Amino acid sequence: MIYWVKFNRESGDIVMAGHSVTRGEMRLQEERHRDLAVVEADGPTMLNGEPGKATYIEAVRIPLIAAIDDAAEARLQALMPTAARAVVYAAKEDEARSGATSSPFLDAEAEATGVPRKDLVKAVIAKSDAFRAAAVAIEAKRQAAKKAVRDAATIPAIIAAGEVDWGD
Repeated sequence: MIYWVKFNRESGDIVMAGHSVTRGEMRLQEERHRDLAVVEADGPTMLNGEPGKATYIEAVRIPLIAAIDDAAEARLQALMPTAARAVVYAAKEDEARSGATSSPFLDAEAEATGVPRKDLVKAVIAKSDAFRAAAVAIEAKRQAAKKAVRDAATIPAIIAAGEVDWGD
């Protein structure tokens, strides 16, 4: 079952809510009235058996916030593909920043690759700094977009706020 909310494109006024078996049926609602738009909702748009404007808006807002989180997570995973590797990279960063002349990960990697340890330390720190800068930018955009979606008062404003320019 696909739940949806139909609203006026200009005013943002909610016209009706309903459900369809397929997304195609949902889109037919939009095609019948060009001044209206239809957006998928996060389940039935009822509260205690009664529809309400706030309920309709939240039915749009909630999945959009989740989609923003998912998009940010996908970008972070592209930078750091596995949790296990993230632990290893964090350990290597700790070793590189510690200033110690000997450490298990960096010593083993230097020996295995033939890269001088001091060059490896510089490379690990540079990579860590680059990851941190990218992660900070992603997190800032994620938080700003979620705040904008939470603060938006109409469905068109919510949808517009959820269109994040991730820069990719």
